Amino acid sequence: MYLLTDALRIKNQQVCRQSILISEGKVTYIRDRMPYWRKWRVNVSNLVLAPGKIGTDHRILQETNLRKRQLIEEEWLKQGVTTLSVFIEVKSERSLPVVYEAACSMMKQSSLDYILGITIPIRLLNPSLLRTCKRLHIPLIQVVIETDEQLDRLPWSRFADACVTYPVVLIPTLPTNTNYKDGLVLTWKNRCSSFGLSTASLPRIWTKELLQKSGIYPLKGELLVGSDADYLLYHQHTHHYMSRQARMVAANADLDYDRDEPAVVIQRGHILKVNDECMLNERGEQILVKKPKRLCSLDYASSCPDQRLGLLNTFIGV
Repeated sequence: MYLLTDALRIKNQQVCRQSILISEGKVTYIRDRMPYWRKWRVNVSNLVLAPGKIGTDHRILQETNLRKRQLIEEEWLKQGVTTLSVFIEVKSERSLPVVYEAACSMMKQSSLDYILGITIPIRLLNPSLLRTCKRLHIPLIQVVIETDEQLDRLPWSRFADACVTYPVVLIPTLPTNTNYKDGLVLTWKNRCSSFGLSTASLPRIWTKELLQKSGIYPLKGELLVGSDADYLLYHQHTHHYMSRQARMVAANADLDYDRDEPAVVIQRGHILKVNDECMLNERGEQILVKKPKRLCSLDYASSCPDQRLGLLNTFIGV
């Protein structure tokens, strides 16, 4: 158990000070100041604190050489990524449990935490596959689409029924040579919206919206009580003065650290990177999502069709 004292946090384009108590790899307490703490403390008042990032990787499962997989992990660590989303290519529904177990076995040597998704051709998308994903705790499905006609043949209402208790995030993916990409994606989004299905794009670094839809927020991607202690420490661009009377100051153009390389990367309380040295420990854990879309924003809830809003309220605890 230790206390990060007087860390600089940048939230909503403002700077504030926070002291965060870490115990057994979790955030257990947060306050502006904890001057009377008498146990182990780490003074980070000259550093900027940020939560660990979640990245999308399409290479690591294709690489059989352990050292090359470690080099990929080191590349991600330099970008502040502590958790990877990796996708298993599935050729048939019957093979899904087999390739899933093979991917789990390969990722046991990972030093980064990871969440597993699958990539399928659109012909494999069916209610039975969605129920299998629920059983295996797979919250993300990349669907490869080629034509509008493929969307017209899908049983959308049956998908909606299969996703009631486990709303998998369906991610449209189009081959590079596909014409009318924007039109296909728009049609896909409209169909998903009409039937209350969860869909999203898949950026290289995850957004808060995708974290919420996938069900791993706030375990990952944020520093709240109960979150994993995945955090980054950056050297300051300039001195951000913070008085005790005014704990927030207006933002300026020098507060964006997303493109910087973090000086220190911590995952669940374990050091993975200090300056230029990466310390891989093969302690990565799989994140098993019990229920996606547990904590969605109210903006997302209000955009859902009325016939499924009651179910969504149940998911988010309204």
